[in-house]
Amino acid sequence: MLKKSILSFICIIAFGIKVYAQDSMNLAQCIEYALAHNTQLLKSQNDFQQAQNSYQQYRANVLPTLNGSATNNFDFGRTIDPATNQFSNASSRTNYFSLNGDWVIYGGLQKLNQVRQYEWSKDASSYTLQKTKDDISLTIANDYLQILLLTEKEKQLENLVKNSDEQQKKTAILYDNGATTLSKKYGADAQLATDQYNVVDMQNQLEKQYLALKQYMNYDLGKSLKVETINFNRQLQVYGVGDLDKAIKEQVDKLPAVQAARSQKESALYAWHAMKGTAAPKLSVDASLHTIYSSQYQTYTPSFSYLPIGIVGTNASDVVYGPVETGISGKNISFGDQLGQNFGQTIGFTLNVPIFNGLQTKYNIQGAYITYQSDDLKLTDAEVKARNDIYQAYDGMKEAAKKFDAGDIKLKSAEALFKESDNSFNAGGTSYFDYHAARTSFINAQSDWLQAKYEYIFQTKVFEYYLGKPVAF
Repeated sequence: MLKKSILSFICIIAFGIKVYAQDSMNLAQCIEYALAHNTQLLKSQNDFQQAQNSYQQYRANVLPTLNGSATNNFDFGRTIDPATNQFSNASSRTNYFSLNGDWVIYGGLQKLNQVRQYEWSKDASSYTLQKTKDDISLTIANDYLQILLLTEKEKQLENLVKNSDEQQKKTAILYDNGATTLSKKYGADAQLATDQYNVVDMQNQLEKQYLALKQYMNYDLGKSLKVETINFNRQLQVYGVGDLDKAIKEQVDKLPAVQAARSQKESALYAWHAMKGTAAPKLSVDASLHTIYSSQYQTYTPSFSYLPIGIVGTNASDVVYGPVETGISGKNISFGDQLGQNFGQTIGFTLNVPIFNGLQTKYNIQGAYITYQSDDLKLTDAEVKARNDIYQAYDGMKEAAKKFDAGDIKLKSAEALFKESDNSFNAGGTSYFDYHAARTSFINAQSDWLQAKYEYIFQTKVFEYYLGKPVAF
């Protein structure tokens, strides 16, 4: 897959165990280290984790809510006992216990659309994270190749220093023997000093390039780092217009930037649908379980005595006895018994119908739709930019190939001229100025050839990235 193509750097020239404390790293290790420590990538990873969290949050939002509560009150003075609904002047303790739940049965599909919205938003964040990884990998690869380029230039300049040193020594001997002029001796001395200066300047450039690589990797600047060389002896594959057409037709939609834009557009679409749901009626159900305990809640038992209440007929001896309440006694009800006796249940349905809220819902829906249209245009821009990037990568590769071929011819001609001038100068047949001109032309040709070589290599790998191929050296 294309999204894994740049990460294939990690598989290039990888050997054994990962050791970051080492002074020497290959390209795969540099990229892997950067992917683990680059602060820009770490921020993107945090954004992706936040998007995942929001998605899970809105998924859970469609579930019912359930809440429990427990209250303990102490009452003093004249109060109404909630258990008996009677006034009381005694101190009392009251406990309330409840379990409440509610669930939206229908709300214009607002919650379901929000779940889809944040799912697509999560995907967009994932593709953005992948694009950040790709960008970091390509930047590390470019910096790595620049270090190799400067290293080769340094070696070539060091070889020129050796050549200049030999010429300076020969010229000094000839001058001491009276076989050459003082101006030629000064010229040889100046050339050696110039070449030595160029080596120092190239070393400084190389050090700065290492510093740039370390900073992008977030590598300890106090630690030494040396990149390993890569063998480029193999011929780079040549790509034509057919490969360009293939990349345009098959790979544009797979690029992380395009996929991120498409996911963001889908997220905006469902955000619009969710906003439209706020204008729909909302039906919800709620239920509760509740009970109460009061220290004043008692059961009362009356006491009776059988007393005369009358006689039978006129006979005073036939006395009739009947129960007469002579008192009443109270008994506290236990905590557990009260919870059971006072246990109650409630269920209810609520229908909310939005009628008028200052046109806020209308304008919120319009705003969500405008955002969706903007994200649709962003997707179009991303697709256009992706196609343009592929064309530019192809053109850059072709231009680099032409420059490399021309530089190769130029280098061979300049090298042949320099060798001829060097031999002729040593034999006294060429002036110092002609020799110096040939030498300068050779140095410039070497530099241009190296620059073209590494530019061609990098541009080829960039185009291969757009072809969905793993980048390998």
